Amino acid sequence: MHYTAADDVANGNGPNGNKAELGIEDVANAVVCFAAGTMMRTASGLRAVEDLSPGDLVWTVDHGMQPVRWVGKSRVDLTRAPDLAPIEIQKGALGADAPSQPVCVSPQHRVLVTGHAVELYAGLEEALVPAHRLVNGGNIRQKIEMTEVTYVHVMFNRHELLDRCGLVSESFYPGATAVSLLEQATRDELFRIFPQLRLFGDEARPRLARAEIRGREAALFSRAA
Repeated sequence: MHYTAADDVANGNGPNGNKAELGIEDVANAVVCFAAGTMMRTASGLRAVEDLSPGDLVWTVDHGMQPVRWVGKSRVDLTRAPDLAPIEIQKGALGADAPSQPVCVSPQHRVLVTGHAVELYAGLEEALVPAHRLVNGGNIRQKIEMTEVTYVHVMFNRHELLDRCGLVSESFYPGATAVSLLEQATRDELFRIFPQLRLFGDEARPRLARAEIRGREAALFSRAA
């Protein structure tokens, strides 16, 4: 699947991120998030991402504790969409304690990478890379044995970087395709919280927290991870 920032989506059927089962075509373009069960660093300690609610304070790399503005959940039948099985990044796969325990994210979820590979391939100190580009058949793999997964999407006032057990990756990004694929009730809720997205569209979308690496350069990361 080709990835752009606009391909991100959280899907639901009601306010505050009610669950919804996504259509196969929508899922293929939509799921950019992390698997239920992932532990998040919050003001009240570690909490499972699926237990977060709007207003909860979550630690972000750039701005410290920040309130969650929106949460969405998507249940995906992997027997119909096996390519959407989560990517498992095992303990230490991206460096010492990065992560400190296995973390599962959706294939298109962007992860922060640093070090010589980023400098070599992109001339940057750090950058965001889709998780599926890191798969190496060893300590970063796709969990093709799973038959179902619940993905959770968390949105803030800005596009944020979140620490998940030492793995730094992105919050939900409200790209144009993402918003267009939302159920009407969920889209209305999103626009109620962020009316500027309805009024100004692309001009109101937040900047990415870091530069992203795509295409040929991103494909090289499976060799370096």
